[in-house]
Amino acid sequence: MILKGRASRDTLVGEIMGDDVIMVPSALSVEASLVVMTDHYIRHLLIVDNDSVIGVVSIGDLIKDVIADQRTTIDALQSYIRG
Repeated sequence: MILKGRASRDTLVGEIMGDDVIMVPSALSVEASLVVMTDHYIRHLLIVDNDSVIGVVSIGDLIKDVIADQRTTIDALQSYIRG
């Protein structure tokens, strides 16, 4: 707000937010959702089904999921190696 010379008390959200709302279907994978977010430089993504918003995910939510999957894979590989 300050960089745009505006005071938060006197500015409506609609005056500063972007016009393009990025939405993806719930069937989209975590990895594909991360690509959408990265390509559009956004941190939150609306999830839709049948033209209805069913949720919002943050890039942090998706990264946590990726890390959990990687942890599971690492644990399985370590278990396999140990026999």
